[in-house]
Formats: sequence, structure tokens, C-alpha cells
Amino acid sequence: MLQSIDRAMRVLDLLKDHHFGLGVTELSYRLGVAKSTVHRIVSSLEAHGYVKQEPGNGNYRLGLKFLEMQQYVLKQMEITSIARPFLDELSREANEIVHLVEQQDYEVVYLDKVEQHSNTIRIYSRVGRRAPMHCTGVGKYCYHTLARQS
Repeated sequence: MLQSIDRAMRVLDLLKDHHFGLGVTELSYRLGVAKSTVHRIVSSLEAHGYVKQEPGNGNYRLGLKFLEMQQYVLKQMEITSIARPFLDELSREANEIVHLVEQQDYEVVYLDKVEQHSNTIRIYSRVGRRAPMHCTGVGKYCYHTLARQS
């Protein structure tokens, strides 16, 4: 494993959980890495659009490049295009929200979502987000299926 890439990924993982961003000092403390090293990492990530420095407080947060990358990842996943007509039909017939997820260990990652506008109950979910299996209905189904296979 390359240490610099590992550190950059750890910076991104920290920033995804802090909507208002983190400064170099806080990142340095949380990573246990020198501030000069963190500064070089965030500067490189910023140059490529993966992080953005807030002008007001100097904190770094995730950049818009991730939205662009999400679209490419989803386009490369053939399952979403194959499943979409079935998701649409199921959602129409049931008049409910339908999710397509991928199981990764004991989490689910939302790949697609079809929502009926007439449905009055709203479920907070976003394509690209991940959630622990036990916190979602679809995750509980995946978990029980996984348990039966063991």
C-alpha cells in the first residue's frame, strides 16, 4: 500500500463525515500526521477538484469532482440499466419507493431509486450513499438472506 494514497483516502473519509469541513490542524490531529504533510495532501486533492477550501474559515470539504465520478461509476454498472425497467414497474404497481442496492460486507450501497410522487411517506435515501444493513428495510432483507446462506 502506498502511504501517500492511504493518507489521502483517510482525509477523504474524514471529510465525508464533516459537512462544514475540517482545517489542516484538525485533519493533522485526527490522522496523526504532520500539518505540512496534510497541507500537501489537501493541496493535491484540491488541484484535482476532490476537495475545496472554504474561503471564510479555511476548512476543506469534499469537492464537486465526486458528483462527476458518481455518474461515471453508475454508467459503468450495467445492472442499473438492466434493472431500471423492473424498478419502474414495481414502483408503479406498488405505489412505493423501490431501491436497488449492492451489499458490501454488512452495509448496503444504494445504486438506484424510483420514487412515486403520490406516495405521502418519504424515506431518506440517496443513490451512492451507504448504510448499515440493520438500519434499512432492504438491508434487513439482505442480512437475513446472507445469514441463511451461511
